[in-house]
Formats: sequence, C-alpha cells, structure tokens
Amino acid sequence: MKKLMYVLAFSIITSNSYAQCPNIIQAMVNSCGTNEGNNEFVLFSTNSSTNASDYTLNYGSSIPPTVNNLAGSDASIKTGTGTITTTGGCTVIEVTNPSTSIPANSRVIFIPTTFDQNYDVTALCNGSNPIYVVYIKTNANGGLNSNWNAGGTLSNNASTQRYLQIKQSNTTGCDSINAPVKSYVANGNWGSNTDGNFVTWNDTIPSYGNNGCTSIVLPLKFINLSGVNKKDYNIISWTTAEEMNVSNFIVEKSSNGKDFVSIAGFNANASSNYLQQQYKYTDNKLESPMYYYRIKAVDNNGLFSYSKTVAVQSANISASQISVYPNPAKDIITVRIVCNKISTAHMNVYDMMGKLVKTETYFNSNQISNHKLFVNELPSGKYFIRLKIGDEDILEETFLKK
Repeated sequence: MKKLMYVLAFSIITSNSYAQCPNIIQAMVNSCGTNEGNNEFVLFSTNSSTNASDYTLNYGSSIPPTVNNLAGSDASIKTGTGTITTTGGCTVIEVTNPSTSIPANSRVIFIPTTFDQNYDVTALCNGSNPIYVVYIKTNANGGLNSNWNAGGTLSNNASTQRYLQIKQSNTTGCDSINAPVKSYVANGNWGSNTDGNFVTWNDTIPSYGNNGCTSIVLPLKFINLSGVNKKDYNIISWTTAEEMNVSNFIVEKSSNGKDFVSIAGFNANASSNYLQQQYKYTDNKLESPMYYYRIKAVDNNGLFSYSKTVAVQSANISASQISVYPNPAKDIITVRIVCNKISTAHMNVYDMMGKLVKTETYFNSNQISNHKLFVNELPSGKYFIRLKIGDEDILEETFLKK
C-alpha cells in the first residue's frame, strides 16, 4: 500500500439508464429432475415495465457472458410436467407469449418449457406481488434465440468464475457492455455437489445455499449498511427484509479490509417476514485510524451470507490510502481508496512500459470507496494504478494480472 499527502474518496457515477436495468437475484445451479439443464432457472427483478421479449439471460465463463442464453423472445407454452407454485403470500403468473407485459418492480423466473421438477417458490414472493414465470423454448425444442443445454448448463463444480447477465433490449445502457454482471464459483462453496444447490446475490456478493429440490428459499435481503464515527466510538447500523429463514447476525471487523474477526452477535427477528428490521452496534474499541465492518447472516440450516463492507475512519485520520485486492487478480479487482478531497478523479491503469491500458473517471464525494474494476481483458503481467485529480497524481498502487 502506498500513501501520499492528500485524502480522497471517489464514487462511481451511475447513469439513469443503468439504474433501470433488471437485476439477477438467484440461480438454481444444481437442479433436480430428469435433465438438469431443463430444470435450471434464474430469478431476476425488473426496474421498468416492458414485454418478456425485451429480456435475455446470458451465461458463460467470460465477461460479458455470451456462450449460453435464455431469451424472452422464445417464451412459449410449458411442455414439461413440472410445476411452479406458491402456498401463500403471492400468486404465479405464467408467461407463454413474448409480447406479455411484465410490470416494473416484479420478480421474474426464466426456465425452459421442458422442466419436470416441482418447485415451491413461496419464499421468493415480494410481498403480495405476483411472480412472473417465463417458460422459454430452447433451440433444441424449436426456439430461435435460446442456446441452453438440456443436460446441464450452469456449472456445478467450476473452480473459476462463472458469469450471468440479464440484458434489456429497449433500455439504453442495459446491453451486454453495460448491464450488471453477477458471478459465482461453484467449487467448494456448497461443501458438496448436491442437487438443490443454488446461489443468491446480495448486490454483487454471492451466497450459496441448498433447501432441497422442492422448496426454494431466498436468503436475507440487506437493505442498508452504514457506519459513522463519533470520535471515541463507531456506530454500525443495518436494515434487513425477508428474515424468514435467518437465525442470527454476526458483526465482523477488520483493520485492513481483508482479515475479519467476529466482535458481536444478534438474534434475528424471525417473525419479521417481509417487514424491514433495523439493527445497531456500537464499537468503542478503536486502536487504528480506520476499520472495516461487514455483517454475516446465518440461516436456520447453518448456511451464511455477507453484507457489503463499509469503512469507517476516525476523526483524526490524516493519510490517504489505496489498496487493490485480490492481488494477483484474474477478472475483477477491488480498488479501495480513502480520501477527503472533493473533485473529479481519473483512475488510470498502466502496464510496466508506461502505456495507458485502461482509464475511468469518477467524482469524489468525500467518502471511502470500493470500486470494482474489470481487468479480464488485460494480458497477464504487472500493472500499476494511478489516481489523478486534475494534473496532480495522488495515489498509486501495483497489482499482478494472472
């Protein structure tokens, strides 16, 4: 880590079009039934009202994922013997026509028309709002735009990242270049290769679970996590929803953003159902100028997921900080920066010959920031990141690309 004389924070400028993109919530990776690929499904939420034909799911081992896809333009009548039902809380609306309109703020399941597994998705309900299930006719069954392997598409045992992306064709900024990408690594995260293994994302953070093959659960939803310094102590606050299967929370703390220890525990409000719940913890053991916090949510089966990480600086912090992890990196790195100068910032990536190979521009908003930077297109080798404000170089750090 290198430190220079200024303290700066940057935050990514998010466009209105990006904010309107659909968001992937969950994927059934190791499905049950006769043919595993036919029974795989992906759950996502919508941010605008549009037809089923405007959505396309892509999956693959690179960014953007392009190898396999399920397209809403191939929506058709279900031909398999499987069912998707709820036992209360919401209803299921079957989408069998590409021109069917799906409202904003809906939860949507993409699944092949030939599936033969019975799924109870009650836990996926969003209050009383219905779940829209879009049956997709794959190319092998007469579809035109859905390249999906009936024997199994989503990787059960991959030791490297797998990526999923939902594109929305009628919204600027939701194409394969700009739509958000979710990733997971199968190998070891479930403990064993077992039918019913699924992955869920809290923002971009994956968590891994298994509730059998019939009743599908949605792990805890973190609405908010924040931290603030009150000179002699830090206050960590978080808000949750959908605590239906959550047992307890553990507050974890780190002085470097990588090595965390448990410092407190809270029981979850198991009766909260869809209601939002608020929690607060006061940390008065401050021996470093900077601490990082995250919340670990443990469900009734012992599985767990993490919130995002927040950084809290003490009132007397005076030095800027930049760090990069993981290092060495493969596809994505996180650049963590602490600064207090408000201005436009340029983050430039150079190879060891001094050639500029990547650049991004941000607006610094007087806070601590974590920025994810895609480096999958860079050749293997050593690079350095230089953060610049105007004509002045502020921070610099090196990293290795595998």
